[in-house]
Amino acid sequence: MSRQSALLRYGYVLTGDSSAAQDLVQSAFVEVYRRWRTIDPSGAEAYTRRVMTRQAWRAAKAHRPTTPLESIELASAPAPDVEGAHDVRLAVRRLSPDRRMDIVLRYWLGLTERQTASALGCSVGTVKSRTSRAMSDLRGLLDHPRDHADLPTSRHAEQ
Repeated sequence: MSRQSALLRYGYVLTGDSSAAQDLVQSAFVEVYRRWRTIDPSGAEAYTRRVMTRQAWRAAKAHRPTTPLESIELASAPAPDVEGAHDVRLAVRRLSPDRRMDIVLRYWLGLTERQTASALGCSVGTVKSRTSRAMSDLRGLLDHPRDHADLPTSRHAEQ
């Protein structure tokens, strides 16, 4: 697929780790290959992104992060020249995987609440509440980046 590097970047944004992003892309390619006869080739990349989103969502729900969030590598793309952009990237990396995914889908990809709900297979109300909590955590990290080591690092830590 000629768009593999774009899918790798998307996988990195979803997972926060280049190795996990590669695994996610490869896993999505396997799924797409299995269903290739039913996929419209003009929408293959969008379908692949949806598969990646669902797989990352399931992994975030099922597992806690195995490494400290501070050890997640920085993206290889250069930071924008906007003051504070680096702090935002660091703060997003410190979010739990499921909250990071909420932010990525709603604000990085610009999906509507309904589109996000469809991508994740949940209700619009769930998207609203989860995105609200993710934004609250993100704001807290940006206001006091060192004071929020106690934020939950997984969905299970909240319960």
